[in-house]
Amino acid sequence: MADLKTDVRYIKGIGEQRAKALGKLGIRTLRDLISWFPRRYEDRTETRRIADLVPGEAACVAAMAASAPTVSHIRKGLDLVKLRAVDETGALDVTFFNQSWLKNSLHPGETYVFYGKAEGNLLRRRMANPIVEPEGRREATGRIVPVYPLTAGVSQLVLRRSIRQGLDACADILPDILPDEVRREHQLCRVGYAYENIHFPADSQALDLARRRFPDKKLIISESCIEFSKFGGEDALQSALRLSHEIIGDLNHGMTAFYDWNLLLDERGGPNHVGNFCLAPFLYDTKSHTLMPQLIRRHFEHFSAYLLPGSLRVGYSKYTDGLDVTAWKRPDGALAAVLLNRSGETLPVCLRLADEAARFQLPAGAVATGLIREETI
Repeated sequence: MADLKTDVRYIKGIGEQRAKALGKLGIRTLRDLISWFPRRYEDRTETRRIADLVPGEAACVAAMAASAPTVSHIRKGLDLVKLRAVDETGALDVTFFNQSWLKNSLHPGETYVFYGKAEGNLLRRRMANPIVEPEGRREATGRIVPVYPLTAGVSQLVLRRSIRQGLDACADILPDILPDEVRREHQLCRVGYAYENIHFPADSQALDLARRRFPDKKLIISESCIEFSKFGGEDALQSALRLSHEIIGDLNHGMTAFYDWNLLLDERGGPNHVGNFCLAPFLYDTKSHTLMPQLIRRHFEHFSAYLLPGSLRVGYSKYTDGLDVTAWKRPDGALAAVLLNRSGETLPVCLRLADEAARFQLPAGAVATGLIREETI
């Protein structure tokens, strides 16, 4: 029978080779494995129809493979797998890079869920290198998915499956040091529920409950910039909207700090030894020797300039999913609310506190911060 000191290589489904890879992360025991917490989460719960995909936005779409995938060898080190998928509303052209094994894994007539950034236009939609799995599996789509710190030789899929096996191995032996009356008084969940939902949250409420049980665990986001190879960079506004949407979502679900170590990159978004070029607050044209501030710099400022260290998150209400909000009480007593309009139209906004209210219009694609100081309350 396993205990929390058990070497991970003896956990069912892990073995010597996977344990060796996990060791590069410092994961050697069952306790290490289940305590390797995600650094962030991606909400993949919503599934859209092909016709409802919005270019520039990442989403899940369930579609049937209309024909067998084709493989093209472009050059040394680059193979493309192409597939056309369809649903009742349209067709989606899907391209995978250097994943030739998918040719034998995707079958005509079968339905799969694809998660990635939609591209193209109303007449022809595309996805490049999406995550894909059979409909109904719900391992990497259809749920809130944890994203872990990694190292060479360990993928997100490998780590998620290893942690799943670890949790299954210790489900009945996790010690809960809090008496029931203390848990009830402070509205805390049981430790088994907390570990399960910190890794595989059933929904956002379950994730919040789990995080309350681990107040000493700090969720710090690094490399918060947009990676071109995943999300493209041709549309500065869409990149900025995605950046702020993710930061607001992370702030509302336990993130305690963020930073971006790609503050200044060249005109391609590099240099980079693996070629995954990124957008940065500043790009520098090495030919004309010109510094090029990017729109995401202004989006970063709404969080770094107004949400001061030591701020505490406070509750808020909103009337539409097209508006992202995060609200904080700062150490100086002021209240700061960052608002992002991801809809395609101007939205009316009302900042209300007690009997005082400020009303304004937030244009489509805009980010704004409302600051209420003590002397105005």
